[in-house]
Amino acid sequence: MKKIKLIIFDMDGTLLTDDKRVTEATKEILREVKKQGVLLGIATGRAQFLLERTLKEYQIDDLFDVAVGLNGVMIIDRNRKTVSYTHRLTSEMTRNIEKYAAKIDANLIGYTQTCLYAKYDDEQAKSSSKRLRLPIQVYDFTKTDQQWDKLLVIRSHPFTTEEFAYLQAMDNDQYHGFETDRNCFEVVDARISKATGIQALCEQLHLSVDEVLAFGDSGNDVEMLQMCGIGVCMGNGNEQAKQVADAVTLSNEEDGIAAYLKQNWEILA
Repeated sequence: MKKIKLIIFDMDGTLLTDDKRVTEATKEILREVKKQGVLLGIATGRAQFLLERTLKEYQIDDLFDVAVGLNGVMIIDRNRKTVSYTHRLTSEMTRNIEKYAAKIDANLIGYTQTCLYAKYDDEQAKSSSKRLRLPIQVYDFTKTDQQWDKLLVIRSHPFTTEEFAYLQAMDNDQYHGFETDRNCFEVVDARISKATGIQALCEQLHLSVDEVLAFGDSGNDVEMLQMCGIGVCMGNGNEQAKQVADAVTLSNEEDGIAAYLKQNWEILA
């Protein structure tokens, strides 16, 4: 097996603890990895402006070289200060998604760097607005001419297993969706995933995906865990992610990243 030259981390439930911290043990091991000459990256559903804000808040913005944002839509090279995009949802796709999502009790949300657009100005829209620090605009997605990086089918309380199954059934050759939290289902262009984003990133960096180690924990991490040279699921991860991973480490609350890297230091380039 090739030596690892790039390590990619999911954020929530992986790099971050449940109370949204990066532990000192994790920071320490990442600094040691960087000294080894290995690149560090993030694969996240966040847009660039949210990612940069988060990295600064946790005082780890000096550690990461690259990122895959919006679950694969956005490719960010923080060293070269470049951003490129892959595929967005068209207005026709958006109208179809809205009609499908309208049949369950949920809001539909999309956002740009300056505004949060919501079907309803409900509790979840207000919560998302506060978290993203963006103003709310009530928006009719059935009449949209906007292209979206992603859309969120979201509400304040969890979806049932049957509701998630219903949402997953909307997948087709144009767009697909995945659970990112118990109350949130994200929809993107069918060509989009963290895996395809990492492939595009590797092409820019002239790396093979076999030289990538990925850490993740949830449904939207499954493809990248399968594709990368080594895929590691956190102990708190869901069963689907654990089944496809090459290894399962301790949970995000138990410094699982640090534990795995310390035990497998020899795989690093």
